[in-house]
Amino acid sequence: MIPSTSLMTMGSCMWVWIWVWEYLCLSVGAQVNKIAKGFPVECNTTVGYVEQNYAAASEMRCALLANKNAALEYIYDGTMCTLLGEGLGISDARGVGFTKPYPLGQTLQEVANNKPTYGAPHNGNYISSKAVDGNDAKLSIYANEDRFLFPWWLVDLGDTYLIHKIVILPRYNNYMHHFHDIEIRVGTQLDTSGDLGTYKLFSTYKGPYPAPKWEKQLVVCERRDGVLGRYASLKRVTAEYRELIHLNEFRVYAIPAH
Repeated sequence: MIPSTSLMTMGSCMWVWIWVWEYLCLSVGAQVNKIAKGFPVECNTTVGYVEQNYAAASEMRCALLANKNAALEYIYDGTMCTLLGEGLGISDARGVGFTKPYPLGQTLQEVANNKPTYGAPHNGNYISSKAVDGNDAKLSIYANEDRFLFPWWLVDLGDTYLIHKIVILPRYNNYMHHFHDIEIRVGTQLDTSGDLGTYKLFSTYKGPYPAPKWEKQLVVCERRDGVLGRYASLKRVTAEYRELIHLNEFRVYAIPAH
């Protein structure tokens, strides 16, 4: 007969090994996270990119659940596990978890709303500031002047931030196919020349924007490592003579740099 003290020791060891296994799964998960670290990636549209909430006792459990459900990423707030893009990721039979895309203990804040904006010459009343006015009505948009090659737009965030996520709503009631071949860059100095080549590449969007007419689909661009800067910009990098940039909303989610 095994003494009760030995059984207690065996039980304690088993729980230690369970937590060690979960920790290793979470650590390995950082290597296979769908949110790339350290280099720009293609933006995603929100086709099927919905959120699902689950109760979870720990972030490790949340990461394992993200793996099980093949989610693109997760957010854990201490009690609730939010999975984004379930079924769009890769589930690993070994139980390898996905890491959350942003630093632990940090909450991203939207920092572009109603900030100063600049851009290529605007078309009619579709001025640059309409892209950060918080109004996603169909004609509350920025649109560049017709026949302007390589149109661009940028927002001055007013301070330096570590930018992790940029969310774009292109025009969704017409001309959706105009939104393609886009570069999103982040800089530390104001550049109104339209060149923007000194800005660091944050992400790209090949497009074209696939939304059916009247359906608001967001273009989501994320960097797990974050890019430091004060100015967030957007530019089409192909020469399209009659295709304007139609920008309904441009939102920047970041952490203060100091």
